[in-house]
Amino acid sequence: MSGRIQLIPVRYLEVDGDNVHEGRLAAAENPPSAIMEEQTPPNHPNGATNLVESILYRDRKLFLISATEKLLAVDKLKTNLKEFSNNITTIDVSSLDSENKRLSILQEAHLFYKQLDANKEWIYKNIDYDKVHMIDYYPKTLGPTTRKLPINEEEKDACIGKVQSIFGILLEVRKDMQNKYYKYKKEHNN
Repeated sequence: MSGRIQLIPVRYLEVDGDNVHEGRLAAAENPPSAIMEEQTPPNHPNGATNLVESILYRDRKLFLISATEKLLAVDKLKTNLKEFSNNITTIDVSSLDSENKRLSILQEAHLFYKQLDANKEWIYKNIDYDKVHMIDYYPKTLGPTTRKLPINEEEKDACIGKVQSIFGILLEVRKDMQNKYYKYKKEHNN
């Protein structure tokens, strides 16, 4: 056999690189015909008898790689929006007359809406769809309200509720990301 290439079955192949998500590629070979004859019917087309380990790795690894960046970005967005949310609450409990109160809250809500809109691309890219859907819903109804003058007491309260709801969703998103990070980190270390 010297000088000839000998073919051998591949059991597994380690794959490494920046764009590789799985890390290991496994291959099974056909079993000898004697085994296939004894096994009626075969449990698996190529005679595999047991799943040793499944690879649930890619999403976890990708999330862990980008988690810090995402958590910092959601914190930055939260900080930027918190100013408007806090101002709205302060104005609402202030001693301003109700017309000036509504006008001031409307201005803060408009600035909140603009800041949220300026971060729409990041929100779509980094937040789960169900949360994006909820975040998207409120600005669609908040935007027209912030361009309306004057607003009544009911519209002012609805405006405050929408701003608080969006801010609450961002707090939830941050908590979910953090929990997911610690869960995946624990699984990664085991």
